[in-house]
Amino acid sequence: MTKKGDQRQAEELDPRKQTILKAVVDDYVETAEPVGSESLLQRYPLGVKPATVRNEMATISDMGYLHQPHTSAGRAPTHRGYRYYVDRLAEPMNEDEARQIARRLAKTVESQPEMVTATLRMLSGITRYAAVATTARDQSLKLLKCVVTPLTRGRALMMCAFDNGSVDSHVVDLGSALSAQQMRRLNASIAKLVEGQQAAEVVALKLSLPVVEDRFLQDAIARTLRAAQSSARVATRGELYYEGILKMMEHVEFQRSLESLEQVLGALQDKHRVYDAMEQTPENELSVMVGEENPVPELQNCSMVVARYKAGKREGGVIGVVGPARMRYSETLPLVQQMARSLSGVLAKLIEE
Repeated sequence: MTKKGDQRQAEELDPRKQTILKAVVDDYVETAEPVGSESLLQRYPLGVKPATVRNEMATISDMGYLHQPHTSAGRAPTHRGYRYYVDRLAEPMNEDEARQIARRLAKTVESQPEMVTATLRMLSGITRYAAVATTARDQSLKLLKCVVTPLTRGRALMMCAFDNGSVDSHVVDLGSALSAQQMRRLNASIAKLVEGQQAAEVVALKLSLPVVEDRFLQDAIARTLRAAQSSARVATRGELYYEGILKMMEHVEFQRSLESLEQVLGALQDKHRVYDAMEQTPENELSVMVGEENPVPELQNCSMVVARYKAGKREGGVIGVVGPARMRYSETLPLVQQMARSLSGVLAKLIEE
């Protein structure tokens, strides 16, 4: 399992502190209220005195895993506390639950987009979070033509046309104003580098720049190539599917702050950023982005749990959920992983048939 974002090195907790942290997280996830030592002892068989629990909770807070929202309140998990929980304390799904999910999913036998959306409906229905999925990038797409036209003050308009009929444009800062001759050389260099190439090859060209004596032209070629690579990444994006976005309204943190809810719903509608965030998921791994680890700033009060699925022997995409940082990780992590595996299995059978 992988994580995202820069994190301080996690300080190891002894078994008692782990038990208390797990109890605090589990309780806070259910109630959305800060947890005190007395209520913790009433709900969980910790086997220690209230004073011991208070001292341990204070120590865990000093280590950065809990915080006290108000002076008189109990403790709540920090994003760092959730990360520790995800990495060390979340429990795996039992085999019976995994088999049941696989059977339910196998009952739907349709084409891939419908199969993906059916999986999302099931995933969102079980978790009560927004479920999201991507389809694979079109790596066979070719860049047919790339033209750079000068504007003013060292800027230029770059337009890239692809063989699926799409056209992407960027205003490029060339670093300095170029002469007509330099612009011709720039266009010739870029055309030689990218035209007729598959999009994946264009993206990989960052270390393959031609060497020219004119350092201003060299810089302009590098800047234009980066823009062409950005166009290639945009053009090859697959589809992004959603189910259950409005389920975010069911969660207390968003009921308490309509501004936060509006921010999250707006970010989820920005399909390009969400797609790119999900596509960072390594192959064959479950990826968990907790709170501030999320690469989409407006979703940093949320967590994203995603996993890759396959379409037969080919890359399929990424599937998962977005929910509040106060997420039921013990249920959600194994569920997302099992959904990805089950979806891969069903798609493999469909493709074979």
